[in-house]
Amino acid sequence: MAEEELFDGMEEIIEEFMRESGEIVEKLDEDLVTLEEKPDDLELLNQIFRGFHTIKGSSSFLGLAELTDFSHLAEEMLNKLRKKEMQVNPEIIDVLLESIDKIKLFLANIGKEKPEKIDVSSTGKKIKELIEGKPVGQDKDKVKAKEERKPEREKTISAAKSSSQPTVSQKKKEIAPTIRVEVERLDNLLNLVGELVLERNRFFQLTRGLRERFEADPLTEELSSISAQLDLLTTDLHLGVMKARMLPVGNVFKRFPRQVRDLCREKGKDIDLQISGEETELDKSILELISDPLVHLIRNAVDHGIELPEERKRLGKRPGGTLELRAYHQGNYIHLEVSDDGKGMDHGLIKRKAVDKELITSREAERLSRREALNLIFTAGFSTAEVVTDVSGRGVGMDVVKTNIEKLNGMIDIETEVGKGTTISIKLPLTLVIVQVLLVEVAEEFFAIPLSSVVKTLGISPEQIYPVGKKEVIRIQETILPLVRLDQIFNSHSRVTEENGSRLYAVVVGLAERRIALLVNSFLGKQEVVIKSLGD
Repeated sequence: MAEEELFDGMEEIIEEFMRESGEIVEKLDEDLVTLEEKPDDLELLNQIFRGFHTIKGSSSFLGLAELTDFSHLAEEMLNKLRKKEMQVNPEIIDVLLESIDKIKLFLANIGKEKPEKIDVSSTGKKIKELIEGKPVGQDKDKVKAKEERKPEREKTISAAKSSSQPTVSQKKKEIAPTIRVEVERLDNLLNLVGELVLERNRFFQLTRGLRERFEADPLTEELSSISAQLDLLTTDLHLGVMKARMLPVGNVFKRFPRQVRDLCREKGKDIDLQISGEETELDKSILELISDPLVHLIRNAVDHGIELPEERKRLGKRPGGTLELRAYHQGNYIHLEVSDDGKGMDHGLIKRKAVDKELITSREAERLSRREALNLIFTAGFSTAEVVTDVSGRGVGMDVVKTNIEKLNGMIDIETEVGKGTTISIKLPLTLVIVQVLLVEVAEEFFAIPLSSVVKTLGISPEQIYPVGKKEVIRIQETILPLVRLDQIFNSHSRVTEENGSRLYAVVVGLAERRIALLVNSFLGKQEVVIKSLGD
């Protein structure tokens, strides 16, 4: 019977099965990595068993025979683990994670016009061999190599969530009732709130003008009171709609324990992944774009940043490395940080590699500051890897990071110390629709700069400005930044100059890894604005 006939009239049931099963396999990925760290956690083992059992039961109800049989096989091995007839070890976790990957392929196949044939014979054979107590055929050499490292390391991998995150055995929080809403409805609602923000701003400006003209009029005072109340209500409504679109960043974070664990197994490294701030919420559209950059940063830290256990011991470090992934709110922004205690980045080596790859000339390399040299890692084609592997060496990873952060109007900063480790920080706005801006005056015209891109504001003197060729730079403490005159870019008739003892001001702005200074006449304060397409 064709799949279309099998599922005819069952679209809603299939959709619910896909959603539920997708959530289960994502949780299984996470739980299996935790089980490797806590092999005696019976409650966790039972939860994993129930996950496979649920998928088996639901797929059986829908007539998905291959998925049912395969899930049953994995369930049989888990049942033996529950009965203590088998013991949890890295080899068993490997096969169970491989089973999850196969189930994901089955789920992705549902509904396709031309379903692909999914071969589970190899994974099924491994499961049967483990159940029968035999070593998995193709992994014999690998097993012999984990055995050889046992005297040196207590375990092969430690990629667990931070201790601050509750375990399965801890008391679960009471789940609040929820309702599913189409994203399109929330988008429409947010657009309406955006229009309301615009009208609120116009009303506020009108009120301010009337107050200046008719200061003593009682009606003006009442209008000012109404304007203030409207401002508060609009802000609360805006925040409420924004929160309805927000998802916890943990939805992205939860995939990393599995990735770190697999990479460590492949590279022979011992890394403890510590995650904090999973409950931090971010707009859905931003969350989707931040996923790929974080994947590249995590993979780079495991592959390039943290040394092999033998090398770490030689350097006087503990054999196992630490990788931290953090998220937290600060004002109207979210900060994401990836930190490792590995080898750090040598800016001199980075410059030499960039010259070798002909990304810059030797003369350009000599003029680069330490910060500018570190930022070369975001250049397309740059890599410090000696050998191209399936993990790194092609010079495209950090370029993807930069591109996605630019799309989000975010900023990237690098803090590193050779031999100590590296921290890469990302600062992002909470939403891309309604943003807070800094209003500035430039040559009798007004400009809005997104606050998420503002690094600092300061007063400057003409002595801080230097010509370099046909361009200008500004010295701010020990930092040299390109200076941009907006009045010249927009061909204004008037110019930003220091007259009658008035000061000049600069706004240092950033986009991804780049920083520049904008010359302005004055600051006019903060305001919320709506970002809208101009259309055709």
